[in-house]
Amino acid sequence: MADFFDVSRQAISVLWQTFSGTGGDLVSKSLESVTRKAGSGRPPKYIVDDLVESVEQIPLRERTCIRDLAGKLGGIGKSTIHRMMNDEDGALRRHTSALKPELKPENEYERYMYAISKVDKETGIYFNMEDEIHVDEKWFYLTLEGQTYILTKL
Repeated sequence: MADFFDVSRQAISVLWQTFSGTGGDLVSKSLESVTRKAGSGRPPKYIVDDLVESVEQIPLRERTCIRDLAGKLGGIGKSTIHRMMNDEDGALRRHTSALKPELKPENEYERYMYAISKVDKETGIYFNMEDEIHVDEKWFYLTLEGQTYILTKL
């Protein structure tokens, strides 16, 4: 057989010892030899519950993306966090918070009156606003409309 299949005599011997006594059920015997034993493989590097507790201690504003969260946890890779988010029973998930501010009627009226004050009553043309400075413009950029956070699945 070794000459026929062009393999060594030891390979034929190993195959014969593996599949002898199976009663012709070669498929189940070959699957038994392929499956891993329970508890085999590399042990987990991190305990998920401890990692979840340390994530919960980080403020939300400091865990807006995987890179930020990995930096705050220190020593845990971005790929580990990504894997924890994509697993079926993963401990982390993304959440997008959408701010939809609503103006009160008084504020709407004030905006309307401000816009009307910028129109010349005789010609109906807007005044040149190049000389105006809006000091509080920076506040528009502090809060994003949709902010993504990484949360724990508890």
